[in-house]
Amino acid sequence: MAFELCTRIKTFPGYQNVPVIFVTVLDDFESRLRGAECGYDFICKPIVPLELALKATTILITCTLASRTPLGT
Repeated sequence: MAFELCTRIKTFPGYQNVPVIFVTVLDDFESRLRGAECGYDFICKPIVPLELALKATTILITCTLASRTPLGT
């Protein structure tokens, strides 16, 4: 269900690049790969607050750098 939700979110105009982090019990390689293909990251339960903070910080830094860097450079 989470995979379909993420795919659907990214079909709305203006939401293609919105970062998504799902919290899930799925921790197998296939789920991680499918999540990456759908364009989202996830954290496995139980939640480790430091892991969530690091993922959120990484996403914010990546988005900030992407908005400052022209495509193709």
